[in-house]
Amino acid sequence: MNSKFKIKIMGNQAKTKKSKSSLVLIVMISLLLPFLGFSQDFKIIEVNEYLKRESMSESRSIAKTISVKSLIKDLHPSIYVNNGSVNTYGKPAKVLFVDAKSISKVRDLNLDMSQVELVTIKINKKEELSTPIDLSIFSNYPTIKVIYLTVSFDCTVDMLNNLIKTDKTGYTILYSVEKPS
Repeated sequence: MNSKFKIKIMGNQAKTKKSKSSLVLIVMISLLLPFLGFSQDFKIIEVNEYLKRESMSESRSIAKTISVKSLIKDLHPSIYVNNGSVNTYGKPAKVLFVDAKSISKVRDLNLDMSQVELVTIKINKKEELSTPIDLSIFSNYPTIKVIYLTVSFDCTVDMLNNLIKTDKTGYTILYSVEKPS
């Protein structure tokens, strides 16, 4: 066997090993991504952290931050859905308040949500974390930009991540833990 032929065979073996190791690496990365959190296309942020972070960024975000803070803290025309019953204060509503038990009923209530920008979802009991909240019910309302989860018990962001189901990535999803005193 001449030396040119040996070199060529050894070169092909090196290429094969290199391509196999690349394939193994690609397979490992694709298997690990869901566990690293990259499969989720949204992030839930604590409201005060969000407001602080956004207020420190560029000026157009400051206006958005002020708007979000106002929608959360100030009085605006609102729709309240609690245990399936509806109360409306002012028109057109800019905020929808809904308890976790009533989320699935919102679509059937024929509400005027054409101007709603913020949806506040109240989670009162730990047991309510067992039923996923599907945010796709809000997909017909393009004015909704922020989903705000208020929780009445000790809760972690991981618990909330497991609760939320959405196919839309345009929402800002915020949360706060507000335990009654």
